[in-house]
Amino acid sequence: MPLLAIAVHAQAWTQTRGLTYIKVSRQVSAASDQFRQDGTRAPYAAGLDGDGYEDRSVYLYMEYGLTPRTTLVVLVPRKDILVRTPHPQASSGLPGTDRPIERSASGLENVYLGVRRDLNSILGLAADGPHRTALNVGVRLPTGYDRQSTPAVGSGQVDLDVMVHYGVSLWPAPGYAQVGAGLRVRSGVYALSSGDADGPDYGNEWLLHAEAGVSLGKWALLQGLFFGTVSNQPPDLAFDPQNPLPTHQRYVKPGVGLTLYPASWLGLSAQVFSTPWGANAVRSTDWFFGVESRF
Repeated sequence: MPLLAIAVHAQAWTQTRGLTYIKVSRQVSAASDQFRQDGTRAPYAAGLDGDGYEDRSVYLYMEYGLTPRTTLVVLVPRKDILVRTPHPQASSGLPGTDRPIERSASGLENVYLGVRRDLNSILGLAADGPHRTALNVGVRLPTGYDRQSTPAVGSGQVDLDVMVHYGVSLWPAPGYAQVGAGLRVRSGVYALSSGDADGPDYGNEWLLHAEAGVSLGKWALLQGLFFGTVSNQPPDLAFDPQNPLPTHQRYVKPGVGLTLYPASWLGLSAQVFSTPWGANAVRSTDWFFGVESRF
């Protein structure tokens, strides 16, 4: 499933010109349940006990300050997912049929290339004030994978993300807060993935984001985080546990994060998210462990 944008830097602020921020994150997710189309819970796959979905993906994220008001953003995800479904003859009593069937997929998913543009001057906000606004625009480009494999590492189509973020520094309190909202346009362009036919008709999605953070001295940052993805069309087709890429899905993911700074240029982070609500989506618990640096 297209999970979420990794929370690595406040999207309302641009990077200093010439400054690079880079982060490598490892995802550790598992789910034994799904949300049906009507939002009710069910086992990930009917008749399966235990986790039916696991995700061990790795993400490379980078920001580079092109100008004082413009930042280049790149996200490269290497997906590594595993799904389990019951053996079709599990009730027969034949040897080995009590073991579920496992299917996996790994490889580069959709590379994100984006630009963040500061909007303070357009909105009449002081350049050196506590308030920040930014427009984040980016495309997600498939990397040639087979969109018809089961499971597939991604949807196989080009997507366009447009989000506006507003943030505020809480100084002299050592904290910040920000909110963001936008739209993911599912283009239906499948030329950058392989397959014998066009892919499914994925629906456009509203994107929601909120976070707040407080510094604990110079050595740590504690964050509260929230992400939401809401299809603007109600989920219709039933969730497919063999290929968890719903055409229309809705979910929210609140979480918390902690980053430790053993040096001014080095950060070690851990974040965890739950999925308390969704429709046609995996009900997972998602951990992210990362190493970040600025130079």
